[in-house]
Amino acid sequence: MSLKQDDGLMTLTAIVSRGWSRAMVKEFLGAPDATADNPHYRGGAPVQLFDRKRVEAAEATESFQARMDTRRLRAVRGREAAARKRTDLLGQIATMTVAVVVRSPEVLLRQAIHHYNLRQVQRSEWRADYTPASASSDPAFLLRIQVNYVRHQLTKYDRMLDEVVGKMGAPHARNAIARKVFDAIARAYPQLAYECARQVA
Repeated sequence: MSLKQDDGLMTLTAIVSRGWSRAMVKEFLGAPDATADNPHYRGGAPVQLFDRKRVEAAEATESFQARMDTRRLRAVRGREAAARKRTDLLGQIATMTVAVVVRSPEVLLRQAIHHYNLRQVQRSEWRADYTPASASSDPAFLLRIQVNYVRHQLTKYDRMLDEVVGKMGAPHARNAIARKVFDAIARAYPQLAYECARQVA
């Protein structure tokens, strides 16, 4: 049959949106009452349809309600555990010490320019009309590549990011690490403080 609006039937997706898990659908409903052509992918798996009254009858049973209570409790505990892990991770980051290798302004500028130009070559972005960075390049551009050079080459920023990969709260942790590293760079290199603040913003 073709999938169309029918008050007597519910799709598996609609049932799951009511709080059911797919395992619960199999346990309490079993096989679908009908199937329909997949409206999104020609040749895709048929859409499973279940009788609405059968769904509502299952939801009214004590066993279903008990299962839902357990499911909700697990969800609450899961969220609480995730929040604790995020808080713990951010707490660890707050106590981290960020060491910044300090170079003289002249040496830092020279190294940042060399590193930037080398990366362009390595990325195969070198073109006939490409102008390499130099000491006479736009001042704002030079500040940017210096901050980037310090962040990636003269701190453990990338290693710190690697340590939070896959952990609960990783996106917040990455932001916290970035802010902490930028603050450390600004203290070590006052001439780069404005650019650090700009990049944080």
